[in-house]
Amino acid sequence: MEIISIFGNLSFALSALSFLMHDMSRLRMIAIISALFGIFYNYNVTDSPLWLVIFWLSTFLGINLSMLATEYFRNKSAKFDAKERELFETLFSELSAFEFLQLLKAGSWTSLRSQERFIIAQQKNVKLGLIWRGQAKVLKGKKVVANLKKGTLIGEISFLTGEKPNADVVLERGSLVLIWDHEKLKQWISKNPDAAASFQRLMTSDLAAKI
Repeated sequence: MEIISIFGNLSFALSALSFLMHDMSRLRMIAIISALFGIFYNYNVTDSPLWLVIFWLSTFLGINLSMLATEYFRNKSAKFDAKERELFETLFSELSAFEFLQLLKAGSWTSLRSQERFIIAQQKNVKLGLIWRGQAKVLKGKKVVANLKKGTLIGEISFLTGEKPNADVVLERGSLVLIWDHEKLKQWISKNPDAAASFQRLMTSDLAAKI
């Protein structure tokens, strides 16, 4: 095999590999390297460079570079306070900083000055909560069946299934909770399908831990 053919094969192999990537940034980086190998190959493989192929490879290269730059500056501009930074690093590290910022904007922080019944059994629930300080009790009738602590989701079954909850959830006084309205959260999911997969895994693992 001629040395120049190695560059051609590497270009196609990397292009194929990029389609296996779930992370968009990695996909773009591999596609950029693939394009560079492809440009070098098509410039040198014949006596006269294959300008049509080089033009389109250069176009794809430019698109991926611009998208990576846009993502970099968007993530760089995302600013968090101490609790948000801790939450990001603890539970949402699979998201980009910008995706997490949009997730925060889809919800709101609530600090409870008194005990609050967050979920009422057999009543439609339209919100999902995440406890970041304090705790909550899960009640069936007057019996406490579970205690929920920091980092635990509340109401994920209702969000996933649309069914009415079968237990009450009471948040203790002093709790700090990040709350999302179902519709706003669904809008975030529809706009961020890759990030949504990570959020789905978080809900699934949280639910599994409660069983």
